[in-house]
Amino acid sequence: MRWLIRGQVWHGRAAAALGVLLVGVALVVGGRAAAAPQATIVRCDPATVAGPVGSQIDIDIYVENVVELYGADVRLGFDSTALQVVDADPTTDGIQITPLDTFLSPDFVVRKGLGYAEDPHVIWYAVTQVNPSEAVSGSGPLARITFTALEPGSFSLPITYHKLARRDSLEIPSTAQGCSVTFVNIDEGGVTFVPFTSAN
Repeated sequence: MRWLIRGQVWHGRAAAALGVLLVGVALVVGGRAAAAPQATIVRCDPATVAGPVGSQIDIDIYVENVVELYGADVRLGFDSTALQVVDADPTTDGIQITPLDTFLSPDFVVRKGLGYAEDPHVIWYAVTQVNPSEAVSGSGPLARITFTALEPGSFSLPITYHKLARRDSLEIPSTAQGCSVTFVNIDEGGVTFVPFTSAN
């Protein structure tokens, strides 16, 4: 009887120790999975959009899953023989796009349009926050571009250059995803809008 009781106690202790070990392994594995960072993406929002020739279509330069963002430099290519950028600020020289302040504060805008000598055929947006603005994390838009078409068709908008930076000027690793716009003749159909959906 004493042997049986001792055996039961031993088995009970072994089972408890095994349970603690399994819980510890689960916490470690789970902690590693939770800590795995999501990729930072510079993209358009929406990724695909269409409308009739003669209308205007808005595309946002958008950053997704970023940590401690303080500055950004993004350049977007387009076919200037088929698309026009609508000037967001006719009182300023050149063709301007619209800085947005719902995510990153546009405290100091270095570039915000097209026609710059360094790269005249791309849309260029370069911005940084300044003190006392704090770094931002998460996802949100940086600037808005409004397009109109010179002719019907589907046109790609590749991101030709992108760089994100922290407050200490260190670069934030990121990838880029371009987008497309389609303009159709009114007698070919109505407006179609397909928003970007990120994979979670």
